[in-house]
Amino acid sequence: MNFLIVCRSRSGSTLLADSLNQHPSLVCHDEIFHYARHIREKHNPGIPIYEDGTDAEKYLRKKIFNVKNSGFKLIDDQARTTNLWSYLESNRKLVVIHLIRWNALNRYVSGKLAKKTGKWHTNRQGRPKTEETFVFTKTELEAFFRYDDALFHDVETRFRNHRMIRLQYEDLASEYLDTMNNLFCELGVKPFKPEIRMEKITTRKPSEIVENYAELKEAFADTLYGKYFE
Repeated sequence: MNFLIVCRSRSGSTLLADSLNQHPSLVCHDEIFHYARHIREKHNPGIPIYEDGTDAEKYLRKKIFNVKNSGFKLIDDQARTTNLWSYLESNRKLVVIHLIRWNALNRYVSGKLAKKTGKWHTNRQGRPKTEETFVFTKTELEAFFRYDDALFHDVETRFRNHRMIRLQYEDLASEYLDTMNNLFCELGVKPFKPEIRMEKITTRKPSEIVENYAELKEAFADTLYGKYFE
């Protein structure tokens, strides 16, 4: 069995990949197709690094999927090589874990905060103090929400003929052990108790970070995206 985690950024994928990798029967590589080579090296010690412009299918078959119960994490915009999507779509034996952060507003805020602070994730002792706030327009949020919807449907369409496990970030955050053991069961391995080895970069709510939150909540109240506001 080989697996693929496919997701958008700021969806809890680093936590998920680390949790899967703690299981003694699984190997999960982290962002092997990241744009920056030094990030690929940092996140994946001990394996040959993918080189831009080379054959992605050959790399996966010989360096990643040659190990039983192995997989990797793919942020959707990292599939930039010419044959990566086509190979993944054609590999019907691949188990696809579609990781979804249901609340797109929270994902957007998290991404803006990460870019502003330079902290994309942190360990349990290293949460930075964050006091940054933002002002967003309805237009930019609506564009992001539509883009998020499009990415979701793109993944669902690409892998409609695969065995797919849909996993919500919100479940991972609120019921971590139950969610992980349900996933282990789906992957056909024994129950295990992984550790949470990282923290969110902030515990503040979007209503505390977005200065014009109340205005935006009212603007989206009667729309499809009103559900993202508290």
